[in-house]
Amino acid sequence: MTILFSDRGIPDGYHFMNGYGSHTFRFWNKNDERFWVKFHFKSDQGVKCLAGEEAARIAGEDPDYAGRDLFDSIERKDFPRWNLKIQIMPEEDADTYNVNPFDLTKIWSHRLSFNRCGSFGTQ
Repeated sequence: MTILFSDRGIPDGYHFMNGYGSHTFRFWNKNDERFWVKFHFKSDQGVKCLAGEEAARIAGEDPDYAGRDLFDSIERKDFPRWNLKIQIMPEEDADTYNVNPFDLTKIWSHRLSFNRCGSFGTQ
């Protein structure tokens, strides 16, 4: 799932968009405790959006704009960067969480801090 073309705006290429993993993964720590994990990639360049008119013009003139822009910046050694953020939920908390943690249409609260994360630490 993506958030492209939503009420959050139309991203000005890949540099300026965050990435959100849609799936939930299971991790185990060294004590064999199980956790559900979500991944988020936050753009170090910030989020930048195009106005609707500009996006329509680019789509008509240069449909490969985002990919080409990313490729060209890497060629110039102007490497875009993202920070990987993770959310960790102890497996047993999934049963009592306020939304289904596996529902692709829902997000886990970014303010939420789960306890009992063992050697993983907290978010």
